[in-house]
Amino acid sequence: MHDSISIIITIRLTPTLFEAERRLHDLCSVIPRNFFEIVIVDYGTPETLRGPLLAYTAQPGIQVVRHPEPNKIFSIGAARDYGAQVANCPALLFMDIDFHAPQVGFQAIYKLASKMNLFKLTDKFLCIPVFFLTEQGTLKYERGIGLGIEWLVPCNIDQIEDDKENIAFPSYGSSAILINRMHYMSVGGHHPSFQGHGAEDFELLHRLSSLTPWGERPVNYYFDTKIKNMEPLSGFRPYFARYALPALRQGLFFIHRYHPPRQEADYFFRKRQNFSQLIRLMKKYDNCGVHPSPLSDLKSRSQVRPGHC
Repeated sequence: MHDSISIIITIRLTPTLFEAERRLHDLCSVIPRNFFEIVIVDYGTPETLRGPLLAYTAQPGIQVVRHPEPNKIFSIGAARDYGAQVANCPALLFMDIDFHAPQVGFQAIYKLASKMNLFKLTDKFLCIPVFFLTEQGTLKYERGIGLGIEWLVPCNIDQIEDDKENIAFPSYGSSAILINRMHYMSVGGHHPSFQGHGAEDFELLHRLSSLTPWGERPVNYYFDTKIKNMEPLSGFRPYFARYALPALRQGLFFIHRYHPPRQEADYFFRKRQNFSQLIRLMKKYDNCGVHPSPLSDLKSRSQVRPGHC
């Protein structure tokens, strides 16, 4: 698919996954298929619950693929990697089912990708900022009540960061990474050490940003200050936020709908494990400069030369 974007959406349907079917439907229904391919990666949904996913196979412009190792511990990074391997388009965008934007937002993202020449092999990338809504903000959004921020209008950072009533927190250097597909595969995608959710996107952004640095890193770059705002430039999070500036300047963002805290017993345990190894992996990469093994292209069956650290 020439000059188009594959949106990778990962999912494992379970009885406790909050509003999963409705939110997946809401997201797929606003993505314009003339600019985007949708790749839904099913990572271990039980056979008895797969029906809603399989129904998408009849829709044009949508791939529904099942991860080849569906019984392994869920890894959102591994699921995204597999989606990238089977994708048809020259550019990729990673999304979660809780993300949303109007159709005009996706059209503007396509124009920005074209402007940045992401459809040809390049090491450029950017993040689409994600504003995590509070429960009240989510209700207002779903009822069509304005949140004080508008798509395609340059974002007022202070307004976003001060609106605690509707926006729980912003994620500027987010997991919604827009990148050339072959470049993503050549750097090995997400690091295979991560399981579950959490920190895998920061490790990826660390390696990607090392190839196209946006100014100097802060002195305490390796320390996770937990600062989610654009400033002060302390730790790696505000540094990665710089890669959201092209989208912010054009008023491009996703909202993340509120959901109750996860109920899975091991969810937070794995998240803590991921963050505990994050800084170690970041420093290891800076010492050796080698990415994980490149991903094979499952469409062409070609494979670039692997490397190990």
